[in-house]
Amino acid sequence: MYPLMRKKMGKGVGSIVDQKRSVFGWFSTRTPHLGMKFYFRIIDLKGWGDRGLKELASSVGVQMANKGKLDLYKACMLQALIKDPETFIQYAADDAKVLRRILHEQTELINKFLQDLFNLPTDQLFSVCSIPKTTGKLVSEVLILFLKAHWDQLLKGCDTQTAQAYFQALMCKHGHLDPEHKQYSKHLHLWEQLHQLDLSGLNKDSVYPVLKSFKSVYEFSQLRYLGFSHASIPYILSGHTKNSGCYNALVTGGRTVNELSSEYFATNTAYLDLVSCYGSALRDLYIPLGILTVYTRAANEKQVTLGDFLSKKGGSLIPRLWTITVSGELTFEQNLVFSKLTKPTTFQRFAKWSRDSEYEEDNPHLEADMALLRKEIVNGIITSDVLELIEKVSTNQELSEWKGLKVISAKYWLKEERCDNPNTYATQVLQDRGKYEWC
Repeated sequence: MYPLMRKKMGKGVGSIVDQKRSVFGWFSTRTPHLGMKFYFRIIDLKGWGDRGLKELASSVGVQMANKGKLDLYKACMLQALIKDPETFIQYAADDAKVLRRILHEQTELINKFLQDLFNLPTDQLFSVCSIPKTTGKLVSEVLILFLKAHWDQLLKGCDTQTAQAYFQALMCKHGHLDPEHKQYSKHLHLWEQLHQLDLSGLNKDSVYPVLKSFKSVYEFSQLRYLGFSHASIPYILSGHTKNSGCYNALVTGGRTVNELSSEYFATNTAYLDLVSCYGSALRDLYIPLGILTVYTRAANEKQVTLGDFLSKKGGSLIPRLWTITVSGELTFEQNLVFSKLTKPTTFQRFAKWSRDSEYEEDNPHLEADMALLRKEIVNGIITSDVLELIEKVSTNQELSEWKGLKVISAKYWLKEERCDNPNTYATQVLQDRGKYEWC
């Protein structure tokens, strides 16, 4: 990670440059002989792939015939410039030209996908400037476009314009205003006014003008978090860096176990992490909208066991919409749940860095070591699928020890708070006026 740099880059030159997964920002310069100031925006395509420029170009149908000509000089490109300047200049020029082609080809490819699959109008498609430059941000923006495009089909009895206004209102009402926005005070005043209205009682002809009048606070750009952001790492860390809730930000990711730990060479092996599997997995993935519940504890509070937690909350948990982070020792060996070794200070640094950044790009992964501890679990993540497997293969004694593990944190959506259809969800959210409780 790199700190945000605000400095003068020489006389008449200023910049705000940052890097997360890719370099982004802007810089400006003034030409003394013309007396004009030019602003430049940095566009870095590294966030679209980590396997090199040639493979990124190939993925969008752009070939780089000269890319391998200077492979012998990869360790020191200065030598290539000195010994073979013509090839070096051609190589550098090709890199610069192909980056521009990749940007246009990728934008065209994504827009074709959006039109063919979602039937989006031209004014809702990406431009080379607006398309997100990292895969994570791109997925997030496509999800928003999908929900906007199909909300009129989900919300019965509304035209497209009103349905999209409803969607905007729902996602923002479950969101959080950005307190660092320059017009935050104005937004907060409008927000409080709007939340005194029972919008569910308005018909489709009158709801749109009302929502339009509050457009300044119902623009996604005015909010730090939206109605589908409540399980995101930045949102979790925004309010839980001082308690165990920060451990809800951990994810296990891909993992495998080498059963032949003494062997360092193998032939005729099969690699099971197939790229083709991700599409089918995403089809079955739940994407909940709305506010989740978080279980957390302070350092001096008593810990509950996994068994106690499940006996109290298990009946209200929705499969695949909850995770429980646990720790503790076992008397038997297990190879199912991996541990995530990290410290609370890691979450605090990450939260501060993420909050201070002015740009919406992908956040890097939290620093944590993944380890398979056979007789101990440290910040292991239990999901509905993992729990189902544990209950099927464990003996009574082993299951008792699993349920004796201490719960560090948990996040979940409750069955009793679930809405069966978008109309019910929209009605409940829009008619809710909120309340203040003083303790």
